Amino acid sequence: MAIPKLEIKGISKSFPGVRALIDVDFDLNNGEIHSLVGENGAGKSTLINVISGQLKPEKGEILLNGEKVIFNGPDDALAHGIGLVPQELNLIPLLSVAENIFLGVKKIKPTFPYDIDWKAINTQAENTLEALGVKLDVQAPVGTMSVANQQLVQIARAIVLGADLLIFDEPTACLTINETERLLNLIQQFRDEGRAIIFVSHHMDEVIKISNRISIMRDGMMIETLEHDDFSFQRMIKGMVGKEVEQNRILRKNVDTAPLLKVSGLTRKNEFYDISFDVKKGEIFGIAGLVGAGRTELVSSIFGDRKLDAGTVILDDKVIKISNPKQSIDLGIGYLPEERRNLGILPSLSICENLTIVSIQRLFRLLPIDRKKENEIVRNYVQKFRIKLADTDDFITKLSGGNQQKVILSRWMEVGSKLLILDEPTRGIDVLAKEEIHHLMRDCSDAGLSILVVSSEMEELINICSRILIMHEGRSKGIVNASEMNPEKILNIALS
Repeated sequence: MAIPKLEIKGISKSFPGVRALIDVDFDLNNGEIHSLVGENGAGKSTLINVISGQLKPEKGEILLNGEKVIFNGPDDALAHGIGLVPQELNLIPLLSVAENIFLGVKKIKPTFPYDIDWKAINTQAENTLEALGVKLDVQAPVGTMSVANQQLVQIARAIVLGADLLIFDEPTACLTINETERLLNLIQQFRDEGRAIIFVSHHMDEVIKISNRISIMRDGMMIETLEHDDFSFQRMIKGMVGKEVEQNRILRKNVDTAPLLKVSGLTRKNEFYDISFDVKKGEIFGIAGLVGAGRTELVSSIFGDRKLDAGTVILDDKVIKISNPKQSIDLGIGYLPEERRNLGILPSLSICENLTIVSIQRLFRLLPIDRKKENEIVRNYVQKFRIKLADTDDFITKLSGGNQQKVILSRWMEVGSKLLILDEPTRGIDVLAKEEIHHLMRDCSDAGLSILVVSSEMEELINICSRILIMHEGRSKGIVNASEMNPEKILNIALS
């Protein structure tokens, strides 16, 4: 029997108040894609951080090609051929593509004056990227590249540094359909070339499509490993949450109320043109379209984060002109942005501070903040929205993605928003957390809150929205009743 490329035996890791990994066993063979699935907080990230040398386990051992290894840091793991392509890409935007690929690598001319051999660096960077099926200007700043091409730069970096065990953490979260297909084909190509692959994703269809084996984690423990013939959505989900979960539950409702928001002729040059729609009181209204359709640009302009070139916005039968987000907040508009980690949360602040940051002025008692009242508010939302946490004074970055979203929703509920704009509210969160967010949205709409939601998952919009605006390349392709739609129909309308 062949020796596994990687063996994890009895690994345990704890953080204050949390047992992140409990006696975890895992193995990976050369020429295999072994996927990890589980809810947010199940221990997947902690496990891949241990494997990639970013965390040291308290117990257990790691074997590489049958030999016990101890990693003292990411460089140590990389020296042993383990490369991580993280969900949050760690490239330096102002450096060139080639500089990012060779960052930390000494490539010196063999002759005097022994300075950096830029020609060799650029040539090898080009050759490596071409082997991955893409041709880029390797001297251009990497920050000017699309997310998909930045991922390829991150992969090229791992390959140049000699990685033959690649870890992909939610690699398709921000990609278009075509970009996702290209990346999945590339990952399968790596497998066919004999590399060992760990694939982490919340997209169950992708996991089933490319995996040789699937390991399911829950509450820091490895629940079971499925062989290819045992793959099924229901078995995976039951393993992840410990119970049967009804998928794609229809939560939409028809509303027959007056419009809260009306927009007409909204235009922002080179982004979107002549967009008109209305959102009724208590309605969940969706915006669908492929990545690049102008959806995010549109809703962020309504919130005042970008300046409109033309058009009219009416809220509660009054024409409003919003030039900044502060005005929107004062008018009762809340916004959960697409880039949660960069724009939605304040990572250096606590969970409590993140929740009350918008309503903080109401908590002042003369000069000091009324901490007693603040804590009461936070405890109320923690209970109401079932936010899983150890301590409200912990940094918000300690929460899973789904619980971070709940904190941001709580923030806007507390400030008394009447219109909530949600851009990709369930991206990067697990099946059960997604279900909880959907129910919270429905509960909020039942209480009279109007919700404008953008999602790349058309099935999601069909299940929770009453009506959907379909966009393509910055233009409206029509407004449809969700009950009459399926994903194929929406795509056909978008591309017609």
